[in-house]
Amino acid sequence: MQLLINIDVPDLDAALAFYTRAFGLHVGRRIGDAVELLGALSPRRFPAQALSERVAGFALTAQDATRTEAFVAALRADRSLDDAQRERALDNTAAALRESRGLEAALRVFTLNTRLYPRSAKAWQRLADALQANGDADAAQAARQRQNALSDTQD
Repeated sequence: MQLLINIDVPDLDAALAFYTRAFGLHVGRRIGDAVELLGALSPRRFPAQALSERVAGFALTAQDATRTEAFVAALRADRSLDDAQRERALDNTAAALRESRGLEAALRVFTLNTRLYPRSAKAWQRLADALQANGDADAAQAARQRQNALSDTQD
């Protein structure tokens, strides 16, 4: 079940600050003068979907190195899914973002997946494919080399 609530506010910046702090919501989309705030599913009942929403929220906002490191650390500490389930959930999230929001957001998640699973040939392959589709041939080649090196050691 999903719940949609529309609230008109006199001061958008103050409302964003309040609702993100008070309820843990995060910005989803900006449409003209409107802002979509997203909440999270119950992580105990729907761990993969809750992770997907957290990761999508991360991917849709600009992040600095400090926030990225903190997010990676939080994902590593989260034990609601095993590694295979988490890697698959991240891959599915990146694929969905690629279809709905474009390559930029998807690339953040594919990159995040290689940060969490640097020994996963599949994670590097998916990143290489996305980089190639984005026109970054040099970075795609580097990711493909990493993928091939890992594939050789896993055979």
